[in-house]
Amino acid sequence: MIIPSKGAPERAVEKSETYLSLLIPRLAMVLFGAFVISILLYAAGIKSPFEWDEILFARAVEHYDAATNSPHMPGYPAFVLATRIVALAVHDAVKAVQITSLIAAVLALILVFITARKLGLEFFRACLASAVVALCPCFLWFSGTGLSDAAGALSCCAVFWAVLHGGRSLRWTVLTGVLAALAVGIRSQAIYVLAPLSVVALIEWRTKTPLRLVTAAGAAFLTSVAIWLPAILLTGPSRWWAAFLWQLQWVRQERINGLALPYAKWAWIEQGWFIRPFGTAWLAAFFWLSATAGAIILWRSGRRRIVLYCLGVGSVSLLLTMFSLDLRNGSRYILPSLVFFSFLIAGGTGGSRWRGRLMAGATALFMIGSVAWVFPGLALRRSESSPVIRVLEGIRAEYGLKDANVLYEEKLWHHTEWMLGREGYEIHTMSELEEWSRTHQKDLRSIVAICSHRGSTAEDAAFRAE
Repeated sequence: MIIPSKGAPERAVEKSETYLSLLIPRLAMVLFGAFVISILLYAAGIKSPFEWDEILFARAVEHYDAATNSPHMPGYPAFVLATRIVALAVHDAVKAVQITSLIAAVLALILVFITARKLGLEFFRACLASAVVALCPCFLWFSGTGLSDAAGALSCCAVFWAVLHGGRSLRWTVLTGVLAALAVGIRSQAIYVLAPLSVVALIEWRTKTPLRLVTAAGAAFLTSVAIWLPAILLTGPSRWWAAFLWQLQWVRQERINGLALPYAKWAWIEQGWFIRPFGTAWLAAFFWLSATAGAIILWRSGRRRIVLYCLGVGSVSLLLTMFSLDLRNGSRYILPSLVFFSFLIAGGTGGSRWRGRLMAGATALFMIGSVAWVFPGLALRRSESSPVIRVLEGIRAEYGLKDANVLYEEKLWHHTEWMLGREGYEIHTMSELEEWSRTHQKDLRSIVAICSHRGSTAEDAAFRAE
């Protein structure tokens, strides 16, 4: 029996159908990517600094001195260098840091996609991994904020990407070392991610492991010297070391005060690290259950390498962070670990038909809910200044440089110095009130006091001027 071959029209139809089947999903993802980028750009429209670390980074753009908290220790030299490069075009220290953070956030999403593809996830699921990160409330909130957290997520993902390639040649191994040093230079807390990533490197670089480890360590050392030596010299070696020791003592005291494991209450840990990054308990439950389900689905489908790497690095890095860093800022400290959990969630959508659809639906609900929850906050942040900045702007509008003495709580010195002190206003801390009263008995100028009603940090407090 002779089966007639297909004619040219039939082959053309099949070819066009195949082309459309490939084009439509990619076009849809491009449109979705444009939507995500537009949300990030909207999130970046911040009217004023909020956290005091934003002000410290802005101070570093104008004058680098880690010993005087410009920025705070250990100095973040690689990130500050990037912000200074941006400042050459922007000419505004606060905006330069915000734009640097936004650029890092966009690059992080691109790199998450590339790394997901390297892990073996299909095109759609690699896009989904980027989307999960992009639309998390904590990422949306901090992607345009003048902080180094988005850049930290980018750098840690870059090291992971390089480790996955490191077994190919020594050049990739050198690149891994360089990127690891850059990650610490961008954000020193990257060491909590680099620790479990070093185990991944041992697994990936099974052949010629000692040579590759020595090569990576050498590249990391030389790059670290190039990054940190100028920062230490700019600050002054003795001043930098004294400030570094003080910072270590301060971190230790914060832990003892119950802001990190093992001293923190579990209720505080649960709230600070597992719920607050996602806004509500419902969104947090969606995220963590999806990550767990994704790991199970990937494991049962035989893709255990992804589970071992991503669940291992994400969990260990988060645990190390919980033992070391302030849980009140867990919403941003979690960002590097968040990247690894996103691979599990995206990979889980590739299970059997009903499991994949259930995971995809849960992920879609999480992303929609996240945007809906965080959007009012983003709109508020775009429309008006943060509370403390609004108060300080009111003081500047009402009082001239020689019209008032300003007294402020010590915790508010970052904002007060930035808004008033460097403009020439006479400012004093509340602890100086007694001495100030003796030396200003005949001073007829108005007294303006800035204090917080509640909260232990400036960003948690409500402010008033009186």
